[in-house]
Amino acid sequence: MSIASAPSKTARLTFRLKEMSIGSAMALLNREKGFIERDKSLLIEKVTESLIWHQTGETATPQQLTVQERIFIEGQYLSMVGEHPNFDIGHLKYADFFTGKQHELDFVHLGQCAGDDWAVSQITGDMAEGVEAEIVMGATRPIERFTWILGFMAAALYRPDKEQPPAEQSYTQNPKAYGEWLEARMQVFEGLPESAFLELFVAFIDGLDKLAHLFNIGFDDHGIVFLSKPTAPSTDSDNEQEAGGSNPNPARFRRDAFFTEWTLRLSGQAQTSAASRRD
Repeated sequence: MSIASAPSKTARLTFRLKEMSIGSAMALLNREKGFIERDKSLLIEKVTESLIWHQTGETATPQQLTVQERIFIEGQYLSMVGEHPNFDIGHLKYADFFTGKQHELDFVHLGQCAGDDWAVSQITGDMAEGVEAEIVMGATRPIERFTWILGFMAAALYRPDKEQPPAEQSYTQNPKAYGEWLEARMQVFEGLPESAFLELFVAFIDGLDKLAHLFNIGFDDHGIVFLSKPTAPSTDSDNEQEAGGSNPNPARFRRDAFFTEWTLRLSGQAQTSAASRRD
């Protein structure tokens, strides 16, 4: 198998992909399950020959990327190693999710919400790993959609006139301090009156829509998902596809989609279903 050596570009990055080594594949497959964002960072590290910021020419880390940029690198890798660039994702195709819109903003001012002036920043890989570690390892709350939303609101929302931007905090540099900071913020958010929380939640989602690039994102019981475009087919209650469904389809790349069937067999993790898997 060969991978095209031409670099891929986004508004902020140029990256060149390489085939994952068998050792890296085995290391990823044998890691403890349940840490999707942590494993995504390692995957990106192992499949990129180079990852360069346009503005500075310096090497970027997977944690510095937005969650959409991370999804894009995963998608580009699957497009290159698979049989078809526009591969299947459930009953849809990769192109039904990829928007092509480029990164324009680092944050969005939300205005007055729940009695304060708020802004929301881009969600980075560092934030995603930090929220994941707090929820999965903290084990103080149910691992469900609301908890993920709570965690990412605490990580990405801030009051510009009272708080430093979230980028000033770093899970990668100091996991313990970040976890303590995040937990304290999550407690503040979950202590809000219901009406105030819902007002802030609506503003948060609206802010993420304005910050969207490459993919639209949402949340499920396992963390961040990417969403199908409004023009993508959707499946109604009678299992018929129709265009422009009002409810976007959430998705994430399957863990085993990045590995060949033989690699999965060698690791002892082959499954009976071969959907979305490389041969």
